[in-house]
Amino acid sequence: MCPALTAIVEQKENMGFSYISIAPGGGWNGENPYATTGLLKRLKFVSAAIRTGQAGSFVACDYEGPEQFDFLRMSRRFISLPKPVGPNWDSNAFCKPASGLVTDCKFDSL
Repeated sequence: MCPALTAIVEQKENMGFSYISIAPGGGWNGENPYATTGLLKRLKFVSAAIRTGQAGSFVACDYEGPEQFDFLRMSRRFISLPKPVGPNWDSNAFCKPASGLVTDCKFDSL
């Protein structure tokens, strides 16, 4: 599943912040060049998507807040295409959490 906001760490960059998470499974990263300090405290988990790109399969997790530039996408690449688990996923491998929690958008990765 996507990383919980409490499992994401921010690092100041020349423009905005970069973000990493080692849980669950490691390898999650994201960035927001418009972010200000404390962004993570203003965000809520809003969606997850399983996709295939030029470099292979990945999961994108989106978080949004109340202000225009309060957003973050965390992503992680996978060797094989993850499989959606649970009723919140649609036929396009897109998940909107029923309760706003990352646990609403579980997936299996082999």
